[in-house]
Amino acid sequence: MELAESTFTLLKGFNRILIPTKQGITLLNNSKRHNLKLEESFYFNGGEQTTSIGKSEDVNLIYQSQWHASMQVMKESSKIFSTAEFVGIFSLNGSNEVLVDQERVKLLEKEFLLIKNFSMEKLLLEFSLDNNNRIVIFKLKKGKAYG
Repeated sequence: MELAESTFTLLKGFNRILIPTKQGITLLNNSKRHNLKLEESFYFNGGEQTTSIGKSEDVNLIYQSQWHASMQVMKESSKIFSTAEFVGIFSLNGSNEVLVDQERVKLLEKEFLLIKNFSMEKLLLEFSLDNNNRIVIFKLKKGKAYG
């Protein structure tokens, strides 16, 4: 968000998740004020009137309402398992290594990796992060919610 105040486009039938990545911001969503901290996720209906106040950079995911999604910032090396149909990995800063079921992928700053897991088998993701590097993990699964 490059403007001090910005009104989001209405996207009926879609949901959104937004995470500020440089500093916190304030969102006005359906006339309710939400003060988001740095790296805090905010889920909202894309068809609702939403305005942001404050300049910041953010990552946001827009998805159709029949999907369930999650998005989080990772700041340290870790392993996670996922049965999501789609997993996205966005490198916020630096150079980061991701091991996807034993296949090593290097992501440079602002690069994005999309993994299609149509079999929805348990997928192992390992992240090697250092030097205060951060990545954002997106997970999408159609139908019922998942952990």
